Amino acid sequence: MKFSIIIVKKGKKGIIYSLKYNQNDYSEYDNFIYQYRDINPSGVQTIDILLHKMVNKFGIRENSFKRESPPDYRVYRILNDRDEEKKLPLLRLYCIKLSNLAIIIGGGGIKDESKHKLIENPELNDICNFLIKLDKIIDDRIKNKEIFIKDDGLIGNLEFDTEEVKNIIID
Repeated sequence: MKFSIIIVKKGKKGIIYSLKYNQNDYSEYDNFIYQYRDINPSGVQTIDILLHKMVNKFGIRENSFKRESPPDYRVYRILNDRDEEKKLPLLRLYCIKLSNLAIIIGGGGIKDESKHKLIENPELNDICNFLIKLDKIIDDRIKNKEIFIKDDGLIGNLEFDTEEVKNIIID
């Protein structure tokens, strides 16, 4: 299955990209918003507002993320607070943090709060592992001058195949 990296939000302080599979009408970010907006409206709104502020006001700041990968990779989850009052499901949205100017959203879902470790949440763990492998491919393409990170965004070969990503072996 083929996919590309597309812009979903752009402002004077940053750019938010997302994966978009060729057969889908929407990006993974849009799918996340549509899928969870009725399940946890405040959680979806919090994430959307944070991303809007990142690209328009304060940039891609470290304190808005928590690392979900080994240090050699750039996979993070976007931080969002749990609404204790409403007891809504806890949402997780994962990305590759390329720089202080750009992130690539790769998907997300509901975290099972009875399971504390990422590996205990198979769906979310699969998303992170996929993003770690994609990060390796992106890094290789940057080294091979197939992708460039410029002030105005990513330029180059932003087309991928899921089989190519799944076949990557991570040390």
